[in-house]
Amino acid sequence: AIVCGSDYLAAGALAALDQAGIEVPRRLSVASFNDNDFAPYLHPPLTTVHLPIREIGEQAGRQLLARLGAGSAAAPVALPVRLMERASTGPVPR
Repeated sequence: AIVCGSDYLAAGALAALDQAGIEVPRRLSVASFNDNDFAPYLHPPLTTVHLPIREIGEQAGRQLLARLGAGSAAAPVALPVRLMERASTGPVPR
């Protein structure tokens, strides 16, 4: 399996694997992070982890402003992530 750090990298990996004749997911699975809008439209549709990007940014901003104001920042809150399972991953080949 290939796990990419972003959907953009995974799109490139899928294109390179297609060009090399390596069938995804029959021979190799590809997964990624971010769940960009284009992920379901890749060939095959990309399995990816949906990250709450906006909420991550908002929390980071609040933490930064609290620290810059010499106040104590609130404890970070765990944000939900979801696996968006699509056709780019499959069972381990025998």
